[in-house]
Formats: sequence, structure tokens, C-alpha cells
Amino acid sequence: SITGTSSNRTFSGISAGKFSASITGTSSNRTFSGISTGKLSDSITGTSSNRTFTGISAGKFSDSITGTSSNRTFSGISAGKFSDSITGTSSNRTFSGISSGKFSDSITGTSSNCTFSGKFSASITGTSSNRTFSGISAGKFSASITGTGKLSDSITGT
Repeated sequence: SITGTSSNRTFSGISAGKFSASITGTSSNRTFSGISTGKLSDSITGTSSNRTFTGISAGKFSDSITGTSSNRTFSGISAGKFSDSITGTSSNRTFSGISSGKFSDSITGTSSNCTFSGKFSASITGTSSNRTFSGISAGKFSASITGTGKLSDSITGT
């Protein structure tokens, strides 16, 4: 747990039963890779930028941001349950190679420049623009937006 400013942190090869990272303040340049824990939780209250999550195979993975988030990449996620939640402003997010049993993405606020590929459920309350969905082959695909403003969604797949 960190209160203040955190930057240039890398978490890799973690196979603990439960792993939790929490920041209150400003976070930048954080990388999570090769995580195979039973439960992984990452929470930021404040400003977050340049975060990368790759090769996550946690039984339950949750990422939560309250504030401003930008430049986040999620790839190779095979968690039993994957949850990404943002309250505030989010921009430049990429999700690819998601093979989660249950994937959910929720934004309350403003979202822009998001790219999704794989199977998932996305829900936005507020304003959304420039979202792309590709390679969708999930049995259940759900994307919902409640609010006002520009909406430009492109969906490719089955």
C-alpha cells in the first residue's frame, strides 16, 4: 500500500494465494506480468497512467481506479473472473487476448479511445467515444452505455 506518488514498479512471476496492490495518490509506469495467484487486486485512488497487465491467470482479478486513468493495456488474460472498474475519466485503454470465464469492464464517467478484442461484457455510464471491439467469439457479448455525448462503436466478429 502506497500513499503519495508511485512510479516505475514491476510485479512479475507472482504465484501467491492472494496479491493486493493499493495506491492513493499518483501512479505511473506500473507493469504486472506472469501473475498466477488465486486472487489479484490492484486499486488506485487518484491519477494512474501507463499501466500494463500481461499473462494474468488469476482465479479472480480485479483492477479498480477512482480518478483519472490513461494508457492502460491488458493482454493474455485468462482469469476465471476478470473485473476492471473505473470511476472518473478513462482514455487509451486496450484489451486483447482475453479468454476469461467472466470478463467485465465498467466505467462511470468519461471513456475514450478504448479497444477490446476477445470475449467480455462492457458497461459505461456517462460519455463514451471511439471504442473498437474485434475478434468477438464469446457465447455472451454485452456492451452497454448509459448517458450522453458521442458514441462511436465498431464491432467485428461473431
